[in-house]
Amino acid sequence: MSLELSNKDGDTYTVGYNKNTGEFFVNRGKSGHVDFNENYKKSAYQTMQIGTKEQLSITMVLDASSVEIFINNGEYVMTTQVFPNSDFTNFEIKNPKGITINNFEFKEVKK
Repeated sequence: MSLELSNKDGDTYTVGYNKNTGEFFVNRGKSGHVDFNENYKKSAYQTMQIGTKEQLSITMVLDASSVEIFINNGEYVMTTQVFPNSDFTNFEIKNPKGITINNFEFKEVKK
C-alpha cells in the first residue's frame, strides 16, 4: 500500500507499508531537488520496521520543506525533508489491498 504526493512538475513523494515485511517506508528520491548533497541523495529511501498490521491510522503533516508521518496515533513517527520544485497538489492511494486505513489525516502548515 502506498500514498503518493505529486505536483505539476512531476515531483513525487511516496510513503507506504509492505505488509509482507512489516516495513513502513518513505521515498523522496523524486521529490524535487535531491542532488544538492550526496548524503541527502543516499537517504532518499528510508524504512522503519513496524511489524505486521492489518489496520493503520496515518497522519501526514506537510510544510514548506518537511513531511511528518504519524502512524497509529504516534506509535511510530517519521520525519523527512523535501524540496519540491512546486507545491504538492495531488494525492493518490495505491494498492490498498489487505490493509485497512482506519483514519487518515492530511494537514498542511501554512506558509
